[in-house]
Amino acid sequence: MGDRNPWFDLPNDSTSKVLEVLRVEYEIHYSRAGSDKPPTLQVAYRCEGRNTFREWLCPEHKGFARNKFVEWWKWKSVVTPPTDAETAERYAKAGALATPKKIKVKTFPGKNFPEIEWVDFSPIPKFKPIDAIQKEDWDVNREEQEGFEEFAQFEESGPMRCGQCKYWTTALVKSEGELEDCGFCLKKDERSPFYTQACSKFEEKDDPSSDIPF
Repeated sequence: MGDRNPWFDLPNDSTSKVLEVLRVEYEIHYSRAGSDKPPTLQVAYRCEGRNTFREWLCPEHKGFARNKFVEWWKWKSVVTPPTDAETAERYAKAGALATPKKIKVKTFPGKNFPEIEWVDFSPIPKFKPIDAIQKEDWDVNREEQEGFEEFAQFEESGPMRCGQCKYWTTALVKSEGELEDCGFCLKKDERSPFYTQACSKFEEKDDPSSDIPF
């Protein structure tokens, strides 16, 4: 079943309406095959009354479109506005942006799409780019480890993290052209972010106070 007509509840003579946002979704949107237009970041607002509104932001475009995205992003995140849609989507899904609670939807004669303004939203989160990497690694590890008995001990007492293991150490990795704090497993000789769920080689540190990641 498709989205309900977003203007179903708007009176004919109305140009704006404030709606409660139930959830927001971020996805990369690609132009039709054969188009040389760069991808955009599609934001879908699922609102009360089964209404859905969308806007398309342009992190990879030039001029006005890029500037509009930069201004949109700056008011919602502490992270520098990304220069590509893939990074923008990854950061948004990892929690880099504030969460809209209410939006104002405004229509204009002759325009096909409404203008969307955030009128109520959560505090801007304290987000770092490395958080997106850690979330991706965590999601992958959870899928890989699910169902294995060797991890049952961690599930019973709360998940143990790589950063709590004596084989884990801090490290610097290059991500998007910049050095960022990460972690490294001396036992497996590979990168391992602090919040990754521990593997079967886990051994508790002798000094619990050294669990502080950075």
